Amino acid sequence: MFTLEKAENSTPILPVTVDNLSEVRAHLPGFVNNWLDLNKFTGKPGEVCILPAMSGKLGTALVGYDQNETALWAVASLPALLPE
Repeated sequence: MFTLEKAENSTPILPVTVDNLSEVRAHLPGFVNNWLDLNKFTGKPGEVCILPAMSGKLGTALVGYDQNETALWAVASLPALLPE
């Protein structure tokens, strides 16, 4: 289920585009940028990169989407892709 309220077991989702990925990366810690590089995440539509939290659990999901379309369609398939 998608919600704007943060539940204890929720996964933050960060929609990005190819054009704004470098700006987003500038605000992320170095280890996250390393993870994005290792996973060859470019922000292309349909790409998903699941980031680990410092605890080793699921952190944030970055989702690439087409800036000419709504980000909602980019995240529509996430429930099937994210671990429970």
